[in-house]
Amino acid sequence: MKTIKLKKMVFTGLVMVLCTIGFTAQAQEKTYADKWAKNETDRYVQDLGLTEEQAGKVHKILLATAKKAEEIKETKTGDTQKKAIWQNNKERLKMVNEVLTPEQQQKLKESRKKK
Repeated sequence: MKTIKLKKMVFTGLVMVLCTIGFTAQAQEKTYADKWAKNETDRYVQDLGLTEEQAGKVHKILLATAKKAEEIKETKTGDTQKKAIWQNNKERLKMVNEVLTPEQQQKLKESRKKK
């Protein structure tokens, strides 16, 4: 009788540990778009001196357009893909510029020329 209870306890503990590991791994898993948007936002904060409010808005824009770019890459090919990505990048820059001050816009423009 004690052996059965012990086996149930061990089994239950094992299931709990495995579930915890699975949920933790799943929570840490992020897409390329998530990582890219975070890195770019951090770079914008550092290079352009974004406020917290601006950083939040810029991150949302970058994440949305990065996800759209991933979708374009999965669904389109050739010249159609190139044009769609170019348009997506153009829209992203326009939306980001709407969040920035004129001074920040100038800094961004200058940094883009250096690339």
